[in-house]
Amino acid sequence: MKNKFKLTGIIALVAGIGFSIAACDYDVVVSEAPTNGRLTITGLSAYEDKSIWADSKDYRKLKAYKSAENMYNKADNTSWSFSRTRGEVVSGQVVLKVFEDHGDCIGDSGGFQFYLGNDKNVKFDIAVQDKDTNSEIEWVGTVTVNFTKGIGSGAFVPK
Repeated sequence: MKNKFKLTGIIALVAGIGFSIAACDYDVVVSEAPTNGRLTITGLSAYEDKSIWADSKDYRKLKAYKSAENMYNKADNTSWSFSRTRGEVVSGQVVLKVFEDHGDCIGDSGGFQFYLGNDKNVKFDIAVQDKDTNSEIEWVGTVTVNFTKGIGSGAFVPK
């Protein structure tokens, strides 16, 4: 009899958890972050076996990655950047997509968004990491870029 009460309690607990999860509004959409922006960085032959990305400290908060995803939660109408994929150096250079980081926002305009700017002398800090993502991140230098319609290139300058 005691085991029957235990079993009934466990069934009730599992059912309660199941119903509470089903009742929650998890209407979340993950999508590729949009951009036509591109950044080509040359002079990186010392980093052939590393993952790489670039981060600008200017007012636009430009970020450069191989790709990125944004998340939008319809339930509370908020959005943010969700994941980022680092680029890989091939033959001493890397081509990354450039995004404007809009941060966490109300509505669906948060996260990483289009960059099509014509900004000049934009300085990016360059980070590298072993392809094993648990390794230490190293900020190894900079690149200064002039953009035309979101497209730019520059030579890596080590620290």
